[in-house]
Amino acid sequence: MDRLSRWKRDVEAFLEEALPAADEPPRLLHEAMRHALKGGKRLRPALVFAAYEAIRGEGAPAWVAQVAGAVEALHAYSLVHDDLPAMDDAQYRHGLPAVHRKFGEATAILVGDALQALAFEWLAGAPWPSPEVGLKAVGILARSAGSRGLVGGQQDDLSLERREAEEAELESLYRRKTGMLLEASLRLGGLAAGATPEEEAILSAIAGPMGLGYQVADDVLDVVGTLETLGKDGGLDEERGRVTYVTLLGLEGAREKALGLFRQAREAALALGDGAQGLQEIIAVMAQRVATAREMQA
Repeated sequence: MDRLSRWKRDVEAFLEEALPAADEPPRLLHEAMRHALKGGKRLRPALVFAAYEAIRGEGAPAWVAQVAGAVEALHAYSLVHDDLPAMDDAQYRHGLPAVHRKFGEATAILVGDALQALAFEWLAGAPWPSPEVGLKAVGILARSAGSRGLVGGQQDDLSLERREAEEAELESLYRRKTGMLLEASLRLGGLAAGATPEEEAILSAIAGPMGLGYQVADDVLDVVGTLETLGKDGGLDEERGRVTYVTLLGLEGAREKALGLFRQAREAALALGDGAQGLQEIIAVMAQRVATAREMQA
């Protein structure tokens, strides 16, 4: 089994064990929470494991799956709320009906609330080397998710509907909406591994271009992808009149922008040496998604 498959298996085993059982009251809420965590690439958990391996040069201990699961739960909460009628009004996620579509809008809001709380319960309860390290971990994830991170990026995304924007404004939005949680994933993995300040800085340097590249690639895939290839609704950006890198640079320009950013991320990862092979593989998978966009379009 390759390392990406192993990391996905490990975090999914944790989620299956740690999530409330679907038949535990309130049953509708817990069933919907489990639905929200079905499917997906498990990219952010993989980054937690990959960062640990890059710093320590060895596989992560079992408890790191709890940290990875916390990141995935927070990511899932953000998707549930992002799909709501008041936001993107998406009908599908990971090839399945969006939570609000299957369980109702009110329950979907509660699912997001519960998953966010559960993410911090798991993160705070992980066996960090010291209380100080655990407190730092909670701060890292909280900052990535708040008004200066993911939520603030989503607010700015809504404000970009039906108006013009410059590339610098879009880049700032994407770094908060997508990039900061990817950076938090790397930093949490590094923290678990005992990263030095210098190593933390390298992880952040990898996350910058990687996170922006991932969202630019998503802009491209929103244009050329379908429900079958993406597992979610395509064409939502155009439908809602949003400025994206495709509207700014054109389809091919956005594709080349994403690939260039992924090259920067891979170059930054070289500073971590041979231990960063897992990180290199993840970045390569990201790049492959947008590299094959021409075939999707054809």
